[in-house]
Amino acid sequence: MTQATTLSPVLNPEQQEGESFDAYLDRITIYTEYHGLTNNQRDPQKTELLAELNAVYGSNRAHRQAALLRGLLKAMSKEDPQLISVSMEYEGSGDSGQIEAISIDRLQETSPLKDHLHLNSILDFICWDIAYGTHPGFEINDGGRGELTCKKQDDGTWTIELDHKEYYTQTNDFSTEF
Repeated sequence: MTQATTLSPVLNPEQQEGESFDAYLDRITIYTEYHGLTNNQRDPQKTELLAELNAVYGSNRAHRQAALLRGLLKAMSKEDPQLISVSMEYEGSGDSGQIEAISIDRLQETSPLKDHLHLNSILDFICWDIAYGTHPGFEINDGGRGELTCKKQDDGTWTIELDHKEYYTQTNDFSTEF
């Protein structure tokens, strides 16, 4: 979906003109923390903003988070032009799950992104939301795992690919009468 021009700046997944990377991360952190609240803990004004966001990107949480991730990747690229890929591995079973690893790959060794405190927690939140939004309940019982891979293309756009595996127990029943 394309972004509507009426989207409130608070929830716009794109970094705003003149907005520092740190200010952008702070704004996105507020958005991610808001998702963790129950309905009766939410500020009614922010609930209206979330409804607006749903109207623009759809109520599918995975698609909404993919739009947020694309905005974040674009902002990360502006902060670090050498950035080429970001990947996140996750796993869950027995009714719980977590992000196992986050990798930020670039053309050179040192990255200015490693010093941003909120970046990993935001990537963690978005990755889990995309995985769970695409495969709800995968962490229950035998569980599952996967990897969300984001790659920068030659034209500066980003591809986002989710590879997911779900585990299950198979039973083969045999009955033999003698």
